[in-house]
Order: sequence, then structure tokens, then C-alpha cells
Amino acid sequence: NVTGVRAGTSGTVVLGYGAATDLVVSAPATATNGAAMGSVTVTAKDSGGNTVEDFSDAVSLAASGAGYLTDTATGSLNATTHKVAVSTGWSSGVLTVTGLVITGTKGDYTLSVVDATASSVNGSDTVTLSYGDATHLSVAAPAGAANGAAMDDVSVTALDSGENTAEGFGHAVKVSVTGDGHITGTTTGTLDPVTHVVTVDASEWDAG
Repeated sequence: NVTGVRAGTSGTVVLGYGAATDLVVSAPATATNGAAMGSVTVTAKDSGGNTVEDFSDAVSLAASGAGYLTDTATGSLNATTHKVAVSTGWSSGVLTVTGLVITGTKGDYTLSVVDATASSVNGSDTVTLSYGDATHLSVAAPAGAANGAAMDDVSVTALDSGENTAEGFGHAVKVSVTGDGHITGTTTGTLDPVTHVVTVDASEWDAG
């Protein structure tokens, strides 16, 4: 009798990538309200974390938070839903999206990407939105004032397109009134005695 180990054989299996199950989104950590953020990359991955190199599905991008997407350089923006549709541009399983703009209140936003035909294939990343450039001034004045007497303080706030205080604003401004009268005195800025316009220097601003 012969006792021993039975001879066997072995071989090599080359494992390739499978069908996409996830979209890995890499977005800039921060963005400025109303301005194009840096590039966003989307990578199609299978269940094993492998890049699905032949992935080419159309995808939809959206931003959730106290605002929404308002522009893009890649794909097309739906002005009603504020979603961006991208149907081309994949290269070896990676899509680069440029020119995305979020307009809204500063804070954290979730930028999500969803496969247009298989919604279970999706992914997201977080972007923190900061204030943008000032687009308008908000004036808060007393409801009433006495003729010839100093009124209570008037506050002016510089706001961006998302109604955030533009904390870096620091321009000189001019103050005037319309009606049957004019400004005759001030303790802030310089009064022009001819035009009755007060010019307030840029140095008077405090964080917008």
C-alpha cells in the first residue's frame, strides 16, 4: 500500500473590474458663494473598490443645503430643478466636472452625483460655502427723525448674492436723502455742503 498526498494542480485567475455600484465624489473642501468652485472628480467603482474603466453613464449633480447650483461649465443646468446633467466626458472611469457654482447661505452643502439610469449608483461629498463679493447694500434706518436733530444710528450691511454678509467689504460709500429736505450734519464721514451728500470712508467698515 502507498500512502501520500494526492497530486493536484493550480492556476492563476486574473480578476477584472465588475459593474459599477458606487460613485466616489471628490469636491473642493470650500467654495465661494456665486463663484465657480474648483474641479469635481467622480470615479465609478465596483463592489470591490475597483475603478470601472468603461463606465460612461449619464449622471445628475445637485447641491443640498440653504442654496443650490446656479451654473456649470460641464454639462447643462436645469434652471427649475437646479440640477446639472452630464452625459459625456468619462475617461477610464473618471469624470471631471468644472465650473460648478453654488448660490445660497454660507455653510455646509452636500454635493451629490446620481447615475441617470440606475439611481442606486451614487455618491456625494461635502463643500463648505463662504460669503462672496458684495452685490448690494442693506440699509436699516430709524422709522422717524426730528427736523434739525440727529437721528438714531443708520446701519449699512454689505451683502452678496446669497444674502450673506460680505465680511471683507471695505469700500467708501455715499449717503444722501431724497424728499423736501437734505442732510445738514453728520458725525460719521464728511458732508458736502453743496450736494448735501455724506461720504463715509472705507475704514469705517467692520466685517461688512
